[in-house]
Amino acid sequence: MWQKVIDPAADQKKLVFWGKAMIVLVGLVAFWFSLTESRLIFWFVLFAWSGIGCAFCPVVICSLFWKGTSKAGAIAGMCGGFLISVLWKIFLSEATGLYEMVPGFFGGILVIILVSLFTKPPVRAAGDMEYVVRSVREYGR
Repeated sequence: MWQKVIDPAADQKKLVFWGKAMIVLVGLVAFWFSLTESRLIFWFVLFAWSGIGCAFCPVVICSLFWKGTSKAGAIAGMCGGFLISVLWKIFLSEATGLYEMVPGFFGGILVIILVSLFTKPPVRAAGDMEYVVRSVREYGR
């Protein structure tokens, strides 16, 4: 990533140095977190899982159970669900008392549906998804 983004002309020695420097930096940050109150780490993990859940769960559910899900809808739903959960946590969590995963999840589904309605799903992908769902249902019998 260093070579692609920051310094395209970087030689191998420089790349190795910056790779090791980043490992040390991440290790020091992790060590610092380990010295803090354990509740802080718990909240980081909880927040990370809510963001991941809001980004991926709506896409998986819509892709499996709705033929109209488009690629643009899936990408927008991932971004939208994650952003809704982050913004909810920052601005509305304390006022509402509602865990950020709930609005992030349903917001992600809503974004997927709205964007997919305005974009066309690939015909082949819809057929492939039907085949996968049918295979899973038959396997369960």
